[in-house]
Amino acid sequence: RFECLWAKLVKVAKDSPFLQGLPDEFELPSAHAEGRLVTRPGDAEKYLAAGYVALQYADNRDGCACSIAGLQDATGRAMGLMPHPERFLLPRHHYDKDWAAHEDWGWGYFLFKSAFDALK
Repeated sequence: RFECLWAKLVKVAKDSPFLQGLPDEFELPSAHAEGRLVTRPGDAEKYLAAGYVALQYADNRDGCACSIAGLQDATGRAMGLMPHPERFLLPRHHYDKDWAAHEDWGWGYFLFKSAFDALK
């Protein structure tokens, strides 16, 4: 069944250009019916050891291998992730109407801004 849930994420790749403007833990919405990372036995552990894991789920509700929410290449310049940063660009997109009243932007904005700033 389709689910749209907020997922707490933990930043693993502290030097990733995509994640520079984000705290060590933050939330993004996840929206899917069957999506999750599935690997051959042992591959997810290899990705983690090699530094390819950018983000992990704090609460792995989907059953992703090694709780992986985002993978990057060896350079850190290409990243794929399951949660949807485009669904949390503005504070009003958050389920808590009082979320970060001091912020003008949601965490998704900061992910895209971090990538933009790295390319500038």
